[in-house]
Amino acid sequence: MTWKQLTLERRKRIEKLYNQKGQPVTAIAEDLGVHVSTIYRELKRGRTAFYNRYGLPEYNARAADEHVRATRRRRKHDDTAEADNRSH
Repeated sequence: MTWKQLTLERRKRIEKLYNQKGQPVTAIAEDLGVHVSTIYRELKRGRTAFYNRYGLPEYNARAADEHVRATRRRRKHDDTAEADNRSH
């Protein structure tokens, strides 16, 4: 498998399979063609305070996507600040 970032559409697919259909993580990973650990990380990123009908923390695709975007922005900002410090 190659490394690739998940799109919002793929995160919505995880949300549907996990919250509504109660699919196991291994089945979701297989469906999306990603490693199981990718799904576990996604579920952690998009975890909510609510529980689905299977008694598991609900996954929110939009929350997970925003978490990733915020992390990217923060890292990009940190990299820029670090480069500025080196040039002085």
